Amino acid sequence: MLTKLAHFIHSLLGSTLKDKFSKEGFVIYTRNVQWFGISKVFTLLFSLVTTMVVARILGPEIFGKLNYALSVIGIFAVFANLGIDNILYRELVAYKEKREELLGSAIFLKLLLGIISILGLSIFLFFLKEEVYIKIIIGLLSLTFITQPFTLFSFDFLKDKEAKYVTITQVLTLLISNGLKILSVL
Repeated sequence: MLTKLAHFIHSLLGSTLKDKFSKEGFVIYTRNVQWFGISKVFTLLFSLVTTMVVARILGPEIFGKLNYALSVIGIFAVFANLGIDNILYRELVAYKEKREELLGSAIFLKLLLGIISILGLSIFLFFLKEEVYIKIIIGLLSLTFITQPFTLFSFDFLKDKEAKYVTITQVLTLLISNGLKILSVL
């Protein structure tokens, strides 16, 4: 269905696009854009529903404290990422033959930065004057820094213009993680 839509769009814009895109290239890029659009819609819908359910279950006070913990994690997430995703994608497109080396290096670097961020956050929590259970929540949420490096495998599919597999993986991961969030809150 997505391919038929891409062919239809190309036929509508054919005279304008002939000099810029081949029909096959246009179909590939249009299909990828469609898959990313599907991913974005599902992500927004699942996140909205999960947030509404969690807010309803926790109530305003506890939900506010959870968002406080997520904000603290967000500050340290900047250090855990440092733009590695953008650099890796650019390098994978430019040097396809070095795929394993680039992915391995990026995963190691992101894992190292995640561990350093967790250590920095632990030091921060030691000096933070906050309730113990909030510190525990922040500490538990910081463990996501260790799993983040494995999202880099999606870039291997993206460099080959295979957005379908990335989208399916993201939607499944989102379903599982949001389901676990709701279960843990219950």
